[in-house]
Order: sequence, then structure tokens, then C-alpha cells
Amino acid sequence: MVIKDHKEKWSNEKYEGYEDWHNQYENRNSLLKLLCPKHGPFIISAQRIHKQPPPCGKCYRSYAGEENVRDILQKLGYPDNSQYQPEGLRLKNPLKIDNAILTEPNDIYIEFDGEQHLGMVNWGTSQRNQSFSDKLDRFYDSVSKDIVKNTYCKEKNIILVRIYHKDIDRTEELITEAIEYSRQGRIENIFSNPNDFNFLYILAKKEEVFKKYITSLHNYKEYLNTKIKKNY
Repeated sequence: MVIKDHKEKWSNEKYEGYEDWHNQYENRNSLLKLLCPKHGPFIISAQRIHKQPPPCGKCYRSYAGEENVRDILQKLGYPDNSQYQPEGLRLKNPLKIDNAILTEPNDIYIEFDGEQHLGMVNWGTSQRNQSFSDKLDRFYDSVSKDIVKNTYCKEKNIILVRIYHKDIDRTEELITEAIEYSRQGRIENIFSNPNDFNFLYILAKKEEVFKKYITSLHNYKEYLNTKIKKNY
């Protein structure tokens, strides 16, 4: 049986946060609560288990973009520096960069940003069941980490490239632009979606202002949705 094979494999290879999944398994429709080492708890159906631990929603959605960055760096002749951890880059804990070019006159850091960087998201049952306040805290935490990375790069004369997931087709264009900037001695952040990113970062300088604005925006959207439903 496939499940038994996976149980044996996972038992032999220790995966952080996935150790007791088989204790929750009753049948192929069981919902398993797992712990992603990077993003926290998530729930997944036993049917989706393959030969290794399944990714949480955030890991899955970011994988395609980060894999694309790796492929483009290889195409351009640069080594892969996935999950690069610069010295001194931290908020409460050390922070990592999705990828980096470290062989140009000025280092280039590359971040592939999923939906959670510009808004609150519902990935998986556990997050859909979270309170609005918890989701807002997670959103602010994500933006705060981005601000720390932006500030670090500015202070260290590093070029930061932020690629929003909807702009994945522009990845090579933006990385190439950053390489040209480095060779010209032009130290600037390159955002694929500068208006939205910059507005959010200005807003997030004061936590209470940020949360008040996002809450009012959320309430207004809820009001519009209710109004539309009443009219139809």
C-alpha cells in the first residue's frame, strides 16, 4: 500500500514538523495537520501525500517563481545562492533572501514575492479559519520583514530586486536590469510593482496606521460584496 511505503520512508528520513503525520492517518480521506518549518501549521488531505512531505500553500506557490529565478541565473551564468542568509539581516530572527548574485561590483539580492506580500491570503483550512486579527498580524509581519530587507540593502549598497508573483514573466528582464545597474554603480531597488509596494511600505511605518487602513479597506470590500448580493 502506498501510504505504508510513505510511512516507512518518512520514518527513516526525519522531516522537521512532519514526524507524527502517520499517527493522524485513518484513511485516505484523513485531514492531516502538519507543520511547515518555514511557514507554520497547515492542513492537507492524506490523498495528496507523495514520496516526500507535501509543501504548504506558501511553499508551493513560491516554488515556481524561485525555480524560475534559479533557471534564469543559470542561463546568465551565475551560481545558485538560494535561501542566502546575509550576516546581520534579521528582524526578531535571522532573515533569508530567496537568491543572490554575489559576483558583480555590487551584490544583487532577488526576492520573489507571493500574494502575502501585498495582502491577506487564505491558504489551507488552518488559515481560512483564522480570525481577521490573526490574518492582519501575519500580513503586517510579512511586510515588516520586507521593510527590514529593503533597509538593509540600502544601507549596504546592495541592489534589491522584488518580483511580484504576477510579474513572473518579467523575471529575466528585471534581473538583467539589476546587473546593468551594478556595473554602472547605480544602487537602486528594482520593484516589478513599485506603486503598490512603496505605498504599503510607507503605510507600514506605523503599525496602528497600517492596521487601521487595511481593516477599513477590508470592511469596505465586505460592504460592497453584501450590497452586490442584495441586488442579485
